[in-house]
Amino acid sequence: MTAYKTRNAGSGAPDVSPEVCPTCGQPSEKGICAACADKIRAEALAVTVGEAPKARPKPGRSRAK
Repeated sequence: MTAYKTRNAGSGAPDVSPEVCPTCGQPSEKGICAACADKIRAEALAVTVGEAPKARPKPGRSRAK
């Protein structure tokens, strides 16, 4: 059995630097940058209120059968 050194001591969590936003990859002082946090909040609110856009059908598939 080979022992590997990991930055997170084998916790199973991904090795993500706290200086980078995991969503967009831009520099961030905390986990998710303010711009991504605002986008996520807005999307969650739109889903909750029912104003989220509907998913588009995949190309080549017709809805009428």
